[in-house]
Amino acid sequence: MTTKRLAEGDIVKTQKALSSTGRSASIEREAHVTRSASIDRETSAERNPSAKRNIPVERNISVERSTSAERSNPVERTASVERKAPEEKPSFHAVNPEWESGESFHADEGKRGKAEEKSSSWFLTKVLLTLTAFVLVCASVVLAIRYDRMRETLNHLEKERALQAKEIGEGGQGSGKSAISKNKQNRPVVMEPSDAASLTGTVPKDGKHHVYLTFDDGPSVQTGKVLDILKQYKVKATFFVVGREDAKSIALYQRIVDEGHTLAMHSYSHDYAKLYVSLDSFQEDLHRLQNLLFDKTGVWCKYYRFPGGSSNTASKVSMKDLEAYLDREGIAYFDWNVYGGDGISAEVIVKNVTANVDKYKESVILLHDAADKRATVSALPGIIEYLQSQKDTEILPITEKSCPLIHTS
Repeated sequence: MTTKRLAEGDIVKTQKALSSTGRSASIEREAHVTRSASIDRETSAERNPSAKRNIPVERNISVERSTSAERSNPVERTASVERKAPEEKPSFHAVNPEWESGESFHADEGKRGKAEEKSSSWFLTKVLLTLTAFVLVCASVVLAIRYDRMRETLNHLEKERALQAKEIGEGGQGSGKSAISKNKQNRPVVMEPSDAASLTGTVPKDGKHHVYLTFDDGPSVQTGKVLDILKQYKVKATFFVVGREDAKSIALYQRIVDEGHTLAMHSYSHDYAKLYVSLDSFQEDLHRLQNLLFDKTGVWCKYYRFPGGSSNTASKVSMKDLEAYLDREGIAYFDWNVYGGDGISAEVIVKNVTANVDKYKESVILLHDAADKRATVSALPGIIEYLQSQKDTEILPITEKSCPLIHTS
């Protein structure tokens, strides 16, 4: 009995489905016929403009039929909607479920931040290591260059000492000519006519009167003017300089060398209270100036003039000890026997020089080119013109061939 009822129910459902299918097919046929008729009418209307007026009405009729058909069969309309419904795209969170949680997002952000921080830190480390390596390489190159220069200088000094020892030995074997020897205090002594009882020097072998123009206390603004005058008169001189490290002074050191003059030392500080307090302070001052001049000009200076002269009484250290130290270092020191004067007019300077320069076979003239010594600049042309007018007089810079002229009292 139950089976019979189920069979009857299935038959009923099948009939309803067929009925529904029939109605759908009928509606579709009517719609198709309507659309075909509409298209035909529109085509004919285009050919016959007078027929266009009827198209809207027929179109409305077709729409009404379609609407009524849809209303009469809601089941089919629902099925059609279900068939036409677009497929839903999966949501972002469905594809990436881990992003549904804010904690997961922030965790990933933190990981990326740490990675970037680590990468940045490593980059900075590499940069610092590269810069450090570059600085070390540059420092090594500079030290190597300075070492080579010092080695060349020491070799040169050794050769000079050997040559001087050879010349002294040959002169001491004597043919009656002037010779340099050394006494127990390692002080140069020259056998010559006593035309200057308080000085030692040499008698020029060529019979000429040798004159050395020397300038103390530069460089300064006056030094450039002195160099201009010397260049104008084609004269070479000797500059006993002090230590200055500004750009203008360094340029003047180099100009002195470039123009063929002799660069010599007059202490770095020119401060008696510091310079002459002990042998160590004297050595430190001298080496500071010597190294400065070498670094800036490439010249290893080996000529020195004591501030106040070798006979000054301001030193707390025995001058003999200082002289012996210079001798051990291969440095020759020079005093003077013609003094132009200090803090006086240009006319008096010229008079002092011209009145005394002819008294000696070797004349070392002391002038000053400090910043306040304008009178020296004014007096220099007159001094040079007088010397150049004298017969057998030659103006020279101090060189290796010059014998140190020193005070003996």
